Amino acid sequence: MISAGVAAFLVALVAAGCSIDTRTVIVGSAAGRGDAGQGDVAAETVQLPVCKGTPLKAAIITDLSDAVPGTDSKGQPQIIFGLDPAGLGGGTFTYAAPFLNAPMLSLEPKGDGQALRVLADPGVPVDGGDAWFGFGFGLFYIEGGCLDATGYAGVQFTIEGSLGTCQLRFGVSISEDGRGEDNPRGGSCALGAECYSPLSGPLLPGADGIVMVPFAQISGGNPTKTVDATAITGVNWQLVAPLTGDPCVATFTVDDVSFVR
Repeated sequence: MISAGVAAFLVALVAAGCSIDTRTVIVGSAAGRGDAGQGDVAAETVQLPVCKGTPLKAAIITDLSDAVPGTDSKGQPQIIFGLDPAGLGGGTFTYAAPFLNAPMLSLEPKGDGQALRVLADPGVPVDGGDAWFGFGFGLFYIEGGCLDATGYAGVQFTIEGSLGTCQLRFGVSISEDGRGEDNPRGGSCALGAECYSPLSGPLLPGADGIVMVPFAQISGGNPTKTVDATAITGVNWQLVAPLTGDPCVATFTVDDVSFVR
């Protein structure tokens, strides 16, 4: 079992019309001084629509029993799950800070099903600000670009294996913090690299490997700091590599990911 304790964003999702609501996110507003005493001149403010979540049909995100290897819209490898058109589906994505290696993902038999195997050997960070790397599940429905998990309090998953010296955090991706260019159907942030998802603090999985992370303990996103349960676009796991000491090398599985009340 894991003995020691995510900023990413989504893979391109399946093509469909994006459902939006009346909320907007203000992504740029400024006032500049005009020439020759003309006073302050307001800069143009950009507003993007926030995705309107499709109501959650079941608590389960994925148990990976139906997951298969595939590719995303850019031809990059990913694990795809939930292929039933009537239900929740999605695909994996990975990411890493400059000069670090992203995790490698694969499927591994487990009991009468399978789990997601994560192999991480990121290398040594060049500084503390670029020590992050990770992976996640981008979520999508046939209609709309995000889901509404109103009434649920957090996310639970099972994790088994070894984190080595890596630190683990968990995050929930939401429309307000998702880059529109990465996720045209669900993202509503136009701040480029300044768009990032909220994260939990370091996780310390128990001996049974079951981890429950309440939405209330996930924060620090930009521009929206906390989890908006009505506009969820994905879930993700971020690891942090140490600057000194033994390098971070981790191998573990993730399974049975679901929302909990």
